[in-house]
Amino acid sequence: MNCVSCFVKPSAYNGWVAQIGNQEFGPYLTCDMALKVAITDALARRQAGCPACVVVTDADGTVRAKRCLCAGFMPQAL
Repeated sequence: MNCVSCFVKPSAYNGWVAQIGNQEFGPYLTCDMALKVAITDALARRQAGCPACVVVTDADGTVRAKRCLCAGFMPQAL
């Protein structure tokens, strides 16, 4: 199963956006607000058994932080 990336990045207009798949949410006033949206989506995907990661980038695309919620965080089969 492919890992879904939930990106948090500066908006082209103003503020920050959360980009999840093909959808973009925001802009939000702060990075923290956009990060909460991305984390909420990633955790919901993880709970549903789908791998996801959260990636925060700068305006030029440089990755500032990345947290993967994939194999290491998936429930183990008994």
